[in-house]
Amino acid sequence: MPAALDEQMSFESALIRLEEVVRVLESGELSLDVALSTYQEGMQLVGFCRERLKNAEQRVEQVTAAQGELLHTAFLAEEIKG
Repeated sequence: MPAALDEQMSFESALIRLEEVVRVLESGELSLDVALSTYQEGMQLVGFCRERLKNAEQRVEQVTAAQGELLHTAFLAEEIKG
């Protein structure tokens, strides 16, 4: 596993590295073996970024759901007082 896929790596760092990989591959200046290993690294970075985005989306959904529950509870409390 390339060092670029360290679990401590931030999403932003992985995305920057992925952009570098794309630029290098698009240049067409790599040998076939190097291009294949670079492509593999890129695909691993894509998976890493997707996983981080999925986790972030789940966290946003949890916060939104929790906030919705708080708003609903507050609304019901106001109705009871009223």
